[in-house]
Amino acid sequence: MWILILKEIMVFIKDTSFYINNFSTNNHYNSDRRTAMTNFDVKKNIQSILISAVFIIPLIFIPGLRDVFSLPKFVCLILITLGLSIFIIYGFISGKIDKFDNISLLPVILFVSSCILSTIFSSNKIISIYGNYLYRQESLISNICYSIIFLSVFLFSTRNHIHNLITIIIWTAFIINLYAIFQYFGLFVPKSKDFIFSTLGNPSFLGNFISAILPLSIVLALMNNTRFSDKKFIIYFGLSIFSLIIITISKSRTAILSTIFTIFFIMVFF
Repeated sequence: MWILILKEIMVFIKDTSFYINNFSTNNHYNSDRRTAMTNFDVKKNIQSILISAVFIIPLIFIPGLRDVFSLPKFVCLILITLGLSIFIIYGFISGKIDKFDNISLLPVILFVSSCILSTIFSSNKIISIYGNYLYRQESLISNICYSIIFLSVFLFSTRNHIHNLITIIIWTAFIINLYAIFQYFGLFVPKSKDFIFSTLGNPSFLGNFISAILPLSIVLALMNNTRFSDKKFIIYFGLSIFSLIIITISKSRTAILSTIFTIFFIMVFF
């Protein structure tokens, strides 16, 4: 996982620095500009940002803030969305990105439009626009960010990139689970007296996040079950059991119920 993340970050830094350096030089400006625009891979950098997003956002928190967990994640969400937006706009200007398919845009347009209408008719427009993440109140800004990320995944992800995203998400969930275990037993981090919340700040958030990721590791384990000694099967099966333990000790009833239904449907339809 670490090699994959570092590889994506290095690709992003390499392409970005190449582009900036070619634009900052005064010699042969037009030639360098054309070379930079030709070699700058917009889609690959969008994919690198998405890889970074699924790793950084769930894990980041900053002790000492009034809002230790939600605010840093929200700021990262905005920065990542701005990065995606810049590359998408640049892709259109440079002709590296074709026009969007109207069918793929329609659900996003409807969703954002409904959010805008809800904000217009809201009794508290400040909260509707900016949210209050300390009290789990989402906002128009965050919903627009989610829409841009959805479009980025839908339009610019290849099959291999989707596989990489799933792999990173599963291993990110493992790190969150590991931190939760440390928190539960008081290893390396302060022990939680009543409940565990890991890097997500709330036991319900923890349980719901892990229960959403659990089907991915279960399905990958089942896809590699031709031999029970298969390395991938053992790894993904172990990660699934680990996630089940965390969901249980999170005491989130929603997560536990959704996990029961998920396992039932996987057993029936897989």
